[in-house]
Amino acid sequence: MLALSAAKGSDSKAEFKAGFKAYREGDFDIALGKWTPLADDGAAEAQVNLGIMYAKGEGVEKNLGTAFGWYSKAAQSSHPKATFNVGVMYENGQSVEQSYDEAMTWYKRAANLGYGPACHAIGILYQRGKGVEHSNIDAVRWYLSAAEINNVGGQFALGAMLEDGEGIVADPVRAGELYNEAVRRGHLETHYRLGRFYELGIGVNQDYHEAMRLYTEAAQRNHLPSYFRIGVLNQNGLGTPRDEDKALSWFRQAADAEHAEAQCMVGKLYEAGRGVKKDDQKAARWYVLAAGQGDPGGCHALGLAQEYGRGVSTSLEEAVATYAKGASQNHGPCCYQLGLMYQKGRGVEEDTAWALELFIQGADAGYPPAQNNYGMMLLNGTMGVTQDNERGCEYLGRAAEQNDHEACTNLGQVFLKGEGAEKDVDKAIYWFRHGAEQGFASAQYYLALMYIQGQSVARDMVKAYMRLDLAVKQDSREALKTRGLITKQLSPAEINEAEERVANWKPTVP
Repeated sequence: MLALSAAKGSDSKAEFKAGFKAYREGDFDIALGKWTPLADDGAAEAQVNLGIMYAKGEGVEKNLGTAFGWYSKAAQSSHPKATFNVGVMYENGQSVEQSYDEAMTWYKRAANLGYGPACHAIGILYQRGKGVEHSNIDAVRWYLSAAEINNVGGQFALGAMLEDGEGIVADPVRAGELYNEAVRRGHLETHYRLGRFYELGIGVNQDYHEAMRLYTEAAQRNHLPSYFRIGVLNQNGLGTPRDEDKALSWFRQAADAEHAEAQCMVGKLYEAGRGVKKDDQKAARWYVLAAGQGDPGGCHALGLAQEYGRGVSTSLEEAVATYAKGASQNHGPCCYQLGLMYQKGRGVEEDTAWALELFIQGADAGYPPAQNNYGMMLLNGTMGVTQDNERGCEYLGRAAEQNDHEACTNLGQVFLKGEGAEKDVDKAIYWFRHGAEQGFASAQYYLALMYIQGQSVARDMVKAYMRLDLAVKQDSREALKTRGLITKQLSPAEINEAEERVANWKPTVP
């Protein structure tokens, strides 16, 4: 951005403005002719603008050395932007030897002149530990300084720190306020961040329509992550009518532009045959692209394809390597799958100690199957784990709260039997029902047993038959056997009623 300020003397001022007008109209020769004499006479605004022209090669041959020279002259007059630009050139090693120390020196000079971008740049150096010891606290301090003088980059960066609780106590409401201000001023990345806030209800009231509006505005400026989120909203009918064709279109646009998460999603659509003809080979090709960019979801999907020969040749060794790539990023599903490979010696030498470490890593990364798995190990004291009922129930609870069907059933059984926790049939029924309402066969089966036995619920053979029938439709052998045993206890009318309930039943979407 050019400097536009009053030059000394009315004639100089008129010449400067004439140069600025010419520059804006793309007539660089005239701008150069107007500004060069002023710069030679020491006009800082003209000097910094000449520096910009030489840095960009506008009307002149690009020459970073000459640009640096003009910036340096303007900086001698304490011109804030020129002082900042000298710092930028030191940070990037443009025509000068790269030096974070020098960059910091010049940035601080510009910051002392009240220049917001300099405060923002100092914050970035502290946050990244470039030339200084990494310090989120110092980064927040400088971002706050930038935001206080209305620098949009500082507003965004401070909002991100408040969102993540880095260097400052997390405050999503304040982060949302800062994002709103940055959006008002047209900051592209903030449209996406604030859209996520509205989509998830973080710091603001959940509003899918507002999320869609923000993503759309960002997408109009070619922001690929926003393409992906628009696809997700269309896919799930959030803030817009459900439309899988539109969803696929947005995913494809992002995927074709090498957005890794979108590439993985397109692969999943081909694998499931949603919106496109099912094609495991095409799915695998998209997974290869996503995994090639290091996307952990792509690594997980490709690893499964390699492990089970879906669209690619079966190769346990390649699956192990692919899972490992995702596990190195602390991706819960990859950690869990890699743990299973080491536990069973599939594609790799069996190593139960390392498998346990991977299971724990996956569980602590928040992956429900890993949490359920590790929880059961703690309850049973298996794989060398010291039995710890309290922690075992804690991990099962984390998984069950994320609607993991095995965890719902396992936690229900823990409370039902009083093994690992104090017996509490009401809690057992709660977790069986929690899983059953989402359609999990094992939870349906155990809830049916509660109705048959009348434990903490009124004995109800119609409801029991209904739950068993739902489980049978998912190939539960236990439910099939039990349904056969209770059928003779019901009248034809009761069986018809139960079957009508099954026909009208729909799972609850969490």
